[in-house]
Amino acid sequence: MGTRATSGMPENTLRIWRALWAAARRAARRKRRKGAVAAFELRALDHVNDLAVTLADGTWQPKPGFVFVTSKPKHREIHAARFEDRVVHHLIMAHLAPELERRFSPASYACRVGMGTHAAAEALRSWLWRLSRRGQQRVWVLRMDVKNFFHTIHLPTLADVLRRPIACVMAAHSRPPFDLNAAVQAILSDRPGLRAVRVGRLREFAHVPEHKRLAAQANDRGLPIGNLTSQWFANAYLDGLDHFVRRTLGFRGYVRYMDDFVVCDTDPQRLEAARQRITAWLGVQRKLAVHCDWPLVVASDGVDFIGHIVRPSYALVRRRVVIAAHDRLWRRQAALRPRRLEAGQTVRLPGGLVVDGPAAIFPLAAGPLRALRDGWAAFTAATRQAAGWALRQRMRRLHPFVAFHLDDRRGAMRLRYAWGAGRPTGQPDLSLRRQIDRLLARRRDVVGLVQVGSHAELLRPFDWRRLRVPPHRLGRARFGAGTPAARAGALVARSLARGTPVLWIAETGGRAGPLAERMPTALVTPLGRTIGYWRQRAGTDWPAHGRPAWPLRHCRALRRGGGCARQHARSLTCAVPRAGPPDGAGHQPGQPMALSSGQYLLPFAASTVTIALAPRSPDKP
Repeated sequence: MGTRATSGMPENTLRIWRALWAAARRAARRKRRKGAVAAFELRALDHVNDLAVTLADGTWQPKPGFVFVTSKPKHREIHAARFEDRVVHHLIMAHLAPELERRFSPASYACRVGMGTHAAAEALRSWLWRLSRRGQQRVWVLRMDVKNFFHTIHLPTLADVLRRPIACVMAAHSRPPFDLNAAVQAILSDRPGLRAVRVGRLREFAHVPEHKRLAAQANDRGLPIGNLTSQWFANAYLDGLDHFVRRTLGFRGYVRYMDDFVVCDTDPQRLEAARQRITAWLGVQRKLAVHCDWPLVVASDGVDFIGHIVRPSYALVRRRVVIAAHDRLWRRQAALRPRRLEAGQTVRLPGGLVVDGPAAIFPLAAGPLRALRDGWAAFTAATRQAAGWALRQRMRRLHPFVAFHLDDRRGAMRLRYAWGAGRPTGQPDLSLRRQIDRLLARRRDVVGLVQVGSHAELLRPFDWRRLRVPPHRLGRARFGAGTPAARAGALVARSLARGTPVLWIAETGGRAGPLAERMPTALVTPLGRTIGYWRQRAGTDWPAHGRPAWPLRHCRALRRGGGCARQHARSLTCAVPRAGPPDGAGHQPGQPMALSSGQYLLPFAASTVTIALAPRSPDKP
């Protein structure tokens, strides 16, 4: 489309419009149900026009955003920019990110496509394996990180770091149609800590330490955590450290993920000297402070890095990650607990279906089911990058709802009894037969009972033949078997007597053209079969209300010290009596026992036992 075909619109303005529309689509991806996105799209032309005018003349300024507090893994402030500012962030990085990506070191694994936490852990494991000569040589690891990284970034130094990439972008043939330098300077000169509106639980802000608050920093310090530009700018801020370690210091085994980085070598004295030089470089060149009190770690003991315990030959998931996944799965399956109906009890389900006991009714709400599927998918994705097969099996035993509702064979994460919850986007059901095929997914282990108006119908020939119900004509070429929904309890009772569950598919009240929308609502199962299933899976007759405890070891070791001291302490064992006078060494039973290496043992036994040090990795589940 030429310039004249757009009613005389200038070419530069047309380019800004096109770039802003593309940035808006990227910013709204997977967020179209949010109120801010809907409000922007409702008046999209006005918003895009205002942004285009301010960006063209270099007067764009970010608006006050929002700030809330997260408590896991620790309390910290998260800043969220307004949606129109997020569109500008995507626009800026669409032009600046390729230039930054070209300059980044291959040892940087943050905010880059295909280079996330799993890739960083695998890169570290690969370096340990190569430097150790396949486990034949001892490798030492220096782990460091920056203190309060995002809140202590020196903004004038960051502007100097970004000056050359911005100049290269503006001098390129396909230069952006707006003043990129003015937009970046507007972000760096903003004070979101003072202007942001507090949202969420306001009492949580009191738990954030003073040095973790962006508003408490100096005017030339700090980037807000949560913005797209903050991630890229912070990664570019430490890009010089990557080149310093790899080129000037000459270390090949080096991996960095944002402000966490590790250096590997076979000479511990060389690593100690590198610690001093890295600390000095960060203090002078980037005006940052680092944690210098972490001792060197032997690679065979395991390196705690970005959620993994990495060793030369394999990696494990940290205990904290496993416990968090355990709690998350338990919370998400709380809304899926079944209801137990004894003989003589009756319940009416949405859609008018009346079910008589004995039976067990599992609710099939689409939201909790998707949340359970997403939580299990995230956990399996983390453990499949490590040695986590036994861990996944243990988690399955602790969470029987996962095996009951999900089918993850062959790598596919599908809902077992609500396979088609919700109509796929862009694929409307053109007929009742197509809708039923999608919702039931041709499962033959359940009887599909479907609400059609005020009736409950068996629309699959397999179902009405199994229950021996005579069919009747529902249309010109469609047959079914059923009864009014208020009297369909007899079909449910007949199916339960045969030991077959019943999947109740009720109408939601919405319509897709002339076709009513339907969704799986409940799964009615025989009570005896459900009790047997739970007894086999969890060892109880019914799902427990309380959260199951994660299996812990008989004792824990609080390790203080490292290196060769651990090698000596692992061979030590001690007998701890339950009661009695102090021993000859002055040890009081029930108190931590000091070892010669400076480590301590905490006895958890109830009788006289032999307590040894725990395995090398305290985070191994």
